[in-house]
Amino acid sequence: MDLILSFGLNVGTQEPPDQFSRTMLEALRLAGRIKLSVCAWKLFDSMYEGVPERAIHVRLRGDISDVADAILELSEIAEELQQECIAFATARHFGALPCSDKWELAYSDGRIEDGCSMHDFPVRI
Repeated sequence: MDLILSFGLNVGTQEPPDQFSRTMLEALRLAGRIKLSVCAWKLFDSMYEGVPERAIHVRLRGDISDVADAILELSEIAEELQQECIAFATARHFGALPCSDKWELAYSDGRIEDGCSMHDFPVRI
């Protein structure tokens, strides 16, 4: 199963100088701890609440139980990166459409809630 992560790089309205490298490091650490493979990643220009920002989509692959374990760690990663939340989705395999038509959001306070539509903010990888 694939886990697709979506990271915005702004903290507030600005991107800190090391935010890209910190974000990629956290994604790689997560993959290493849980034994997930990094299948793809893409950096792109985006917009969040009317503010331009760069964003990264990272696609990880593993067993269903490993993907579930990774989802449980997303709130801690959001807090470490000073993000309100990390958007995520699951897909059955690489190239497959996500299992849902909405992103889910893992908040730094531990909540997981429905996010925006994939039509409004499509998966880039």
